[in-house]
Amino acid sequence: MLAQALVVWTSEMRDRFSLEPGSAGELLLTHRSTVLRELRKRISSSDVCTSDPVMWTILMLAATELMQDNMDAMETHLGALRHIIRLRGGVNQSGSSDWVTLLLLQFESFLDYRQFDHVRSADFGHALSVAEQVHCTFSPELKARLAKLPPGFVEVFAVCPMNLQILDLVERIHQWMQQLADTTHVGQGREAIESIADAMSFDSFRAFDLLQQDKLGSTERLLVLGLCAFCIYMNGRIIYSVMEWGLRLHCMAQVTKQMGPFEEDARRSMIWVAAILMATGGNGSPSWQLGGRIIRACRGAHSLLQTTAQRNQTCYFWHTNLTEKLMAAALPE
Repeated sequence: MLAQALVVWTSEMRDRFSLEPGSAGELLLTHRSTVLRELRKRISSSDVCTSDPVMWTILMLAATELMQDNMDAMETHLGALRHIIRLRGGVNQSGSSDWVTLLLLQFESFLDYRQFDHVRSADFGHALSVAEQVHCTFSPELKARLAKLPPGFVEVFAVCPMNLQILDLVERIHQWMQQLADTTHVGQGREAIESIADAMSFDSFRAFDLLQQDKLGSTERLLVLGLCAFCIYMNGRIIYSVMEWGLRLHCMAQVTKQMGPFEEDARRSMIWVAAILMATGGNGSPSWQLGGRIIRACRGAHSLLQTTAQRNQTCYFWHTNLTEKLMAAALPE
């Protein structure tokens, strides 16, 4: 049953992200029906309904629904999982797998976010077509907002539509990074740091939500991948999380696509994205591979930018000096 669930998940991801023509819809439907039929049979048996394979199968189904953006079905699966955990003694009992409980809480956090933060319903219609007019005059409000962004972010909005959702996300991330630095500097308590960590988690949800949308341009999508990776890996509480898993899938999708050279103004931001993906993904991972492709697409970029990204590709991004190195490299000589 668990193996069948894995087949369903793998096939659906390939069907969604693969560039190959054709659809595996009928095969997927057969496998999914088999999994659900076997799952219902086991749940109805008091002897095996609380087993680890049953719980992991439910998690695989929930993960599949997450990537398909089917929140109702995902919530149904999680309701069954919560019931099984209660039968095993509750989330704090030794009979409950820590990993299962952790993933359940992460899925539930995403559902809570979806209920109270309606990113997906936001309108993309007000994006400015800056790609056609690189030297377009922004409104005074937008100019003021752009001036406050970290080095390396301003240029990307000169070569792709000004998506206000992405701008909001960059501003939020920059804000909590400053708060984290201030908190560490003044020695504030654990509670303050945890509140910032919660903000990081929700920003990773926002970035993931943007990745799920089909209206992002190619450069915008890469930028959001970098922002999502940054949110995940700067917050140790959500490493190896549902969001990280989703990020890897989206990186896998980008690795299979053609990537031409980036325009001059986009290179600084793309070097930032590449450095984050390679520094956090681990050698050979989808994130690492995508980061390498981005660097190769930045041919002709400033040599200092190239050197910084390559030097730090094996470091973890939460290394205390790495952010400073990347930001310094983005500054003009």
